[in-house]
Amino acid sequence: MKRKLSGFSLRSKLLAVLLIATMTILFVMGAAMYYSASQVIRSELADSTAMAIDKSATELDFYLEKLSATASILAENPQVCRSFGQPHDAGADTVRDMQDVKAIISAVVAANSDIRSIILIGADGSVISNETGLDMHFTDKVIEEPWYQEVRKGMMPVLSSARMQEFSMDRGNWVISYGREITNLSGDPIGVLRIDLKYQAIETILSGLGLGKDGYAYILNANGDVVYHRDTSYFENTAKKQELRQMLDMSSEQLNREGMLTHQARLQKADWLLVGVASLDALSRMQRDIVLAIWLLGLALLVLSLAASSWLSTRIAKPVEALVRKQEQDIRAQELRVLNGQINPHFLYNTLDTIVWLSETGKNDRVVDVSKAMARFYRLSLRGGSEQTTVREELDHVRQYLLIQKERYGDMLEFMIQGDETVLEATIPKILLQPLVENAIYHGIRKNENGGRIIVEARMTRTDAGAGMADSATEAVLLSVTDNGPGFDASVPVVRDDLSPRLSGIGLHNIDERLRLVYGAPTSLHIETAEGKGTCVSVRLPFRIPKRE
Repeated sequence: MKRKLSGFSLRSKLLAVLLIATMTILFVMGAAMYYSASQVIRSELADSTAMAIDKSATELDFYLEKLSATASILAENPQVCRSFGQPHDAGADTVRDMQDVKAIISAVVAANSDIRSIILIGADGSVISNETGLDMHFTDKVIEEPWYQEVRKGMMPVLSSARMQEFSMDRGNWVISYGREITNLSGDPIGVLRIDLKYQAIETILSGLGLGKDGYAYILNANGDVVYHRDTSYFENTAKKQELRQMLDMSSEQLNREGMLTHQARLQKADWLLVGVASLDALSRMQRDIVLAIWLLGLALLVLSLAASSWLSTRIAKPVEALVRKQEQDIRAQELRVLNGQINPHFLYNTLDTIVWLSETGKNDRVVDVSKAMARFYRLSLRGGSEQTTVREELDHVRQYLLIQKERYGDMLEFMIQGDETVLEATIPKILLQPLVENAIYHGIRKNENGGRIIVEARMTRTDAGAGMADSATEAVLLSVTDNGPGFDASVPVVRDDLSPRLSGIGLHNIDERLRLVYGAPTSLHIETAEGKGTCVSVRLPFRIPKRE
């Protein structure tokens, strides 16, 4: 056995070493990819959950603000004040005022389908409402009633039953009640206004949150009582109520063990806390897909490595001189490939997450559109194996990227792409615009509350030999990406090794290094910006048209 082992050929030994090294590298790379991808997906889930909850909280605040405005208009209406400021036997004018008030109430209810009822109760016990046949009677000491005191103390809005009935578990009879005291010109209380909003209005706002298969949302008031939950048992079961309160104090580690993410948003127009609980079933599915992809990729790379190792081991005896002559070119090409490989490593995972979300929400036509855009995006990235492309294809490439991002940001993102016909067939290095657009989105558009706009432009310009380029041609291609984001302080020095906080990172440094390798001299990026004025990043390249054979 020892003689057989010692008799292995040099080729076999080299092949064994290379295979072991390759398998080790593949294992390490696979583990790193799995971990990094899981972190990215989890971060995206957390961001999307927070965005959805914050948006719903804003919608609820807007809804309650409209309700408050409606209450103010009615409570301060002169006819309402006259109706409750005079005794019922004051005369025909008072009767006409009460009839007019009832007509106003009916009009308000007709204009807002989410309002179930409006009830005006005078301090003397009189009642005006849009409800027909309302059987409600109050004494002239209505101001002393507990519910009236709640209104005076501002303890509104609250979850209650319609028509001021005793609260029951009949969900169809639930309303969100908003109260407002009515006073005369002297500030004396003369009555109270109550608006009952249909409970379904809140359910509608919170129904499309997209928190995963087992995700849900709930609302607690300042006393820790449940205002909203899709499961009605949480309204009456003390243990379940306590479970919701305890969830607010759970640490990230505890939430991980439970397989969920939470985000809280406190409303401005009510003493409510909106809590979103997102299940991590999407993360589990993506992790399984990642493991499968890594296995398939690893198997393919292993086969390729086996072939490459076999070829390399048979060619090891070739003259070293041939390797030395090619060393400079190989290093140059490898640097370009590595730099290209660094561009946007998590874009694929974000896009797949978008596709999963669209599929789960039943938007299959948009799934097809995003899938087509992603396919064309990568087809343009990998076409021909060349590091060069045309301006036309580069603009098409960034268009597919923006179409995909448009699915993620919706109306928050608008874009326009312009290219002069004179430069469309000019050759430039691949994937120059996409990192600039990505920077504009993540550091410009996302920081605008109402989103923003990105303009991508390619046009002809003129330059001279002293513009910092190796090429002496006077005609040049100018590529630019402009956003209307917050911008940044232009007085901060911008140098090649530090492109300011807004423009630092792999993307911009990558472009700078690739241009240096392609053109043999630094081709610096030009940045125009000011705080509150947006940012324009441009790069000037030699105008080159490929020769046609």
